[in-house]
Amino acid sequence: MMKALMTFFTMGGRTKKMAEAIASKLSNYEVTFFPFELKGSFVGRIKLLEKFENGDYSFLESDFSILDAEPYDLILIGMPTFGSEPPKTFYELTKRLNNLSGKRVVLFGTSRFRRGSHIQVMKEDIEAKSGEVIVPFSVCDFITFVPTTGVSEARTMSTVAKILTTKVFLF
Repeated sequence: MMKALMTFFTMGGRTKKMAEAIASKLSNYEVTFFPFELKGSFVGRIKLLEKFENGDYSFLESDFSILDAEPYDLILIGMPTFGSEPPKTFYELTKRLNNLSGKRVVLFGTSRFRRGSHIQVMKEDIEAKSGEVIVPFSVCDFITFVPTTGVSEARTMSTVAKILTTKVFLF
C-alpha cells in the first residue's frame, strides 16, 4: 500500500473537514495526518494565530523535528486563505518539510469569500523546492476553483474530494 502525508492548517474547521473528506477517498493509501489545528476558545485561537503569524512555533518544535516527506508517495497540503496569500504557517511547513524534492504534491485551499489566488502562490513555493504539484485545488464554501483552468462550479465537499482523488490516481 502506498503512503500519503496529509498536512493542513485550520482555525475554524473548514480545512480539516476538506482534509478528512479527501483522505476518506484515498483508499489505496495509508494516510498519516500532520495537522496544525488551532483549538480552544475563539480568543485563544486568535492569540495562537498571532504567535504563528509572528513566527513563534515553539509549542510545535518537537512535531516539526519529525516532519519528513521521504517515506511518503504523496504529500497533501491544505491551507485556508488569508487574503490572497496562504497563512505564514504554510511557509513554515514547507521550510521544515524535509525531502520534498521530486515528491508528488496535492495542494488544496479553503476560503469563505476568495478563491484560487493563494493556491498559485503555494504552487510556486512547492515547485521552487522541487516538489511536483499534480493537483492545485481551491474550495470556496464548496465552490471549487482550479486556477490552471479557471473552472468554477458548485459541488459538495464529498464530490470535490472524489474529483480530486480521481485526478491523483491519473498521475
